[in-house]
Amino acid sequence: MTREYPNLRKKIIVACQEMVEEGLIVGTWGNISIRIPEQPKAFLITPSGLDYFLTKTEDLVLVDLKGNILSGHRKPSSEVHMHRLIYKNRDDIKAIVHSHSPHASVLCAAQRAIPPLLEDLVQIVGGGVDVTPYVAGRRHLQLGEAACKALGPKKFALLLANHGPVACGRSLPEAMTVARVVEKAAKVYIGTQLVGGAVEIPKEDVKEEREHFLHKYGQRD
Repeated sequence: MTREYPNLRKKIIVACQEMVEEGLIVGTWGNISIRIPEQPKAFLITPSGLDYFLTKTEDLVLVDLKGNILSGHRKPSSEVHMHRLIYKNRDDIKAIVHSHSPHASVLCAAQRAIPPLLEDLVQIVGGGVDVTPYVAGRRHLQLGEAACKALGPKKFALLLANHGPVACGRSLPEAMTVARVVEKAAKVYIGTQLVGGAVEIPKEDVKEEREHFLHKYGQRD
């Protein structure tokens, strides 16, 4: 059973390796999951503490929304409960990328949210990026609950206080793009502090930008 969904497994491993190569994580920190299209109450997630360039497709773990391991011989990521609670609360989210990217982590350490300061950010995230209160990483359920609250019903990214960013998407490629855009926005936001601070996009324009991205952006039939 550990060889179910081979294409999804390969996509996760490639994405994990991209995170390492792009400097979005260091070592074995960070994790990725994908909801199973044919089995929406289950998801594949990366194992705990394995080098992503040594991880094999059979090392990924299949978990249900109650936290039960359905298949896999490895221990799943320690943030597995955060992933399952996000999936449980948001049917629209199909993939989750938890990175430790440097500039976003600066804001996590400062417990400062990213305001809606760039058009690409509000388009793909749905606004600014909120930060959770601090929750020790070993308190897995509380961490997941805090993450869900910061995401709310519509946004696709959050910052875990003193930890790292979490990016979500309707697909794994979209979740990876969210992770990259959040890191860029964090870098820009930190930079704006040198020139008088960021000027936020008006709320009505945030909504319009998001709606345009969801329903009109890109090539459509």
